[in-house]
Amino acid sequence: MPGVLSAVPDSAGSRRPVLRRGLGARSYLGAVENAALDLILQTGDTLLVGPVDSLVSRLPRATLVLAGLANRGSGQALDALALRLEDTRGLVRQSALRAFQSVLRRDLALERLRAVQGSLRMEEVREAVGRLLMEWEGDKLTAPGSGDVVP
Repeated sequence: MPGVLSAVPDSAGSRRPVLRRGLGARSYLGAVENAALDLILQTGDTLLVGPVDSLVSRLPRATLVLAGLANRGSGQALDALALRLEDTRGLVRQSALRAFQSVLRRDLALERLRAVQGSLRMEEVREAVGRLLMEWEGDKLTAPGSGDVVP
């Protein structure tokens, strides 16, 4: 499916309406939506952050795409991802934390997680963020692969 979507020319933004339709097209195992998400990430179309964010409850890949768009400089995507740490659905919170941990650039993730940690309402999320921050801050003290503390 990405081949079909990527074949749509992007002159005058003609690809964006096709991607919007793809994001709204329910299909078996979310194949069409996932293909649209992949292409949005590939093209870095930050004007589609809202529609991507609207899919996080059904497609965990959407949180990964938000992190990828944040890596490309989208503050809106970073804000949306951080808000998902407070989502009422546990799977969405887990997916958002996973995106912070595995996709988002470490400097962006550290800065945002430090900023929101104290205001997180759910204790288990606050604790998970705290553990992640401690792990990452411990990595700074240890030289990669050596086990020795860096002065």
